[in-house]
Amino acid sequence: MGVSLFESWGRTAERPRPPHLKTVGDAAPREFVLAWYTTSVGTEADNVVQIVHPSISPHHARIVRRRLGRYFISDLESATGTFVNGRRVARTKRIKSGDAIQFGDVRLVFIDTMSRYRDKASRLRGAWAFVVILLSLLVGWEFDRIDRYLGQLAQTTPKQGMAGPRASMRNATPVATPSATPAPSSQGPPGGATGGAP
Repeated sequence: MGVSLFESWGRTAERPRPPHLKTVGDAAPREFVLAWYTTSVGTEADNVVQIVHPSISPHHARIVRRRLGRYFISDLESATGTFVNGRRVARTKRIKSGDAIQFGDVRLVFIDTMSRYRDKASRLRGAWAFVVILLSLLVGWEFDRIDRYLGQLAQTTPKQGMAGPRASMRNATPVATPSATPAPSSQGPPGGATGGAP
C-alpha cells in the first residue's frame, strides 16, 4: 500500500515541541519541560525542574519566559553557580535554542523548536505593521489633499454666489401685469347721459 505525500511529510517533518531542557552525557537522557512563565530549578520538590544532585542547590536557578517568547536564566545565589556556554551567569542572561546550560556539575542543553516559528511570526507582524503604517500615511495624505482643495475652492467662489438669486428677487420692483378683462369705468356715457329716453 502506497504512502501519500502528506503522510510522508508528516513523518519526516520536525514537529514543534514545548521548550525543554535535556541532559547531556547521561546513558538515558532526561527531558524537563519548562513552565509557561517561570521555571525554577533545584533539588527541592517545589521546583518545576527538580534535579537531585549533590552539586545543585535546593533553589539553584530560575528560567523566565518574557515578551516574544524569549527566555532568560538567572542564578539564585547557588553555591556552585549557573553557566551558559561555559560562562558563569552573574545576573540574568538570555538563552537560545541549542545553548549549553550547566547547573553545578549537571550539564543540559536548552531546546526550543518553537523559536523559528516565533521569529517568522514576528517578522510577518513587522511587515504587516509597516504596510498598515504606509496605508495610513497615504490615506492621511489623500485626505489632506482633498481638504486643501475644498479650502481653495471655497476661497475662489464668490460669497454671494449662492444667495445672489434670492437677494435679487427680494430687491426687485414689482411690475404690474396687464389684465385680460378691462376694469369697469366709474364715469357715465359720453354727453352726460345717464340713461333713459331722450
